[in-house]
Amino acid sequence: MRGSKQTERAHKSKIRHHVAKHAKKTLTCAKHIFVPHEGNGHKPHAVRHRSLGTYAAILVLVKFLVLSIYLTFPSNDLSAMAITPDSILTITNQARVALNLQAFKWNDKLASAAAAKAQDMLDKQYFSHISPAGVTPWYWIKKFGYVYKYSAENLAVHYTSAENVQNAWLASPAHKQNIINPKFTDIGIGVAIGNFENSPSIFVVQMFGKPLNDGQTPTTTSALTAVTSKVSIATAAQAKRTIALTTTSENKAKVLGAESEIPDQNVQTDKATSSTLATSTTQVGTMQQIFGLADKAQSELIFNRFSADDFNRVAHAVYLFFFLFVVVALTINIVIKFHIQHADIICHALVIICLAGVLLVLH
Repeated sequence: MRGSKQTERAHKSKIRHHVAKHAKKTLTCAKHIFVPHEGNGHKPHAVRHRSLGTYAAILVLVKFLVLSIYLTFPSNDLSAMAITPDSILTITNQARVALNLQAFKWNDKLASAAAAKAQDMLDKQYFSHISPAGVTPWYWIKKFGYVYKYSAENLAVHYTSAENVQNAWLASPAHKQNIINPKFTDIGIGVAIGNFENSPSIFVVQMFGKPLNDGQTPTTTSALTAVTSKVSIATAAQAKRTIALTTTSENKAKVLGAESEIPDQNVQTDKATSSTLATSTTQVGTMQQIFGLADKAQSELIFNRFSADDFNRVAHAVYLFFFLFVVVALTINIVIKFHIQHADIICHALVIICLAGVLLVLH
């Protein structure tokens, strides 16, 4: 019993000695870095010319990297269009007109369906054509009274600009087919903003349609009620994704001699994370459904994990750190050995402080 207590005391004493030894080494190192004394020739390592030159090189390099990123990926700058129903409609119709196709007509019923679908995905935290409860896109379309002959849906999440969403869709054959399909005449777009997969996110839903009655005049409006906020996705750290779903189906089909609406019967999805997926099924000779899934668009792969805005924030933190670090180091150097000063070091340090300050202001 007595031997175990002595062993325990010896162990604790050894730990205290080890901690004290490392603490002494840390203090000695800090003294050499920040405090002028005879051991460092009254020139702290933090403000020596070589150190100050390194700080300057780091500051210039960070600024160069930020400028290079913004020039290489201009879609992340202030000229990028915010993700709103209006902006998505504009660039979608631009793609149609460029191919000599008729521009989509805005349809309030499809827009309400798309907005409801987007909000449902945000509220229930999923990203799929079919909700965890088994609710299909056609449920939303029918709920808001749009009677269709053909319909389709495109989904996107984790994008920061309308251009990026459109580029991702056009890079995927399944999504592009929905956008340029001449069978579709109407469109509705919904946007929901919130947190998804532990990051600020924007859900985008495109719903396409063609009225069952060709002579039917779709409800249209030139003014869109849209959320105009633009969310900047930080280190986010989530892969951008898009999903496309199309049904080229008759709204009604004959079953056992009776007419029944079956636009969404037996719809299934594959939740695999493969980059592309296409499946076709035929129902009663009248219904064909085509699924397309694109997990990552080529134009966005580099910024799946880190956006230009994130680099911008990191650069700001770097500028601020070096500004405060050199100010503190120079102040300690001047105050502690006020009668022993090196004018060249002070001037050099002031240049670095000014450089960091200017970069902060310009940032």
